[in-house]
Amino acid sequence: MRRFLVDKTVRLQCRPEALPERVTVIIGRVQEENPVYLAVKGRMFLLRQNECCNRMEVQPGDPAAIVVPWTRVEIVSVVDDKADIKAGIRYGVNGELTLADKPHTMIYPGSDIPAEYYHG
Repeated sequence: MRRFLVDKTVRLQCRPEALPERVTVIIGRVQEENPVYLAVKGRMFLLRQNECCNRMEVQPGDPAAIVVPWTRVEIVSVVDDKADIKAGIRYGVNGELTLADKPHTMIYPGSDIPAEYYHG
């Protein structure tokens, strides 16, 4: 298998099979790639729709080594190598959720985040 993603900074969007209303986004540098999983040194962001308030909740994790089975990965995006996984979270004027780093690395697009949660 060709290791296309090793040493690249990526954004992985994953969805747990048992909890389809939740989304996990992982941003970090790929350490290992094989047919079964990706090993990423990065940060995980857990997103879920809060039903009582009808808004997206975000739980940022600490930087860590994360192993992700390919069976859980929905989207892989190669992002700017200048992405700072230790940066805070920023809500954009259009509702997008990004890292508060120089390239404003996308965590999640604004289209799925209700307008009342925009912090601009």
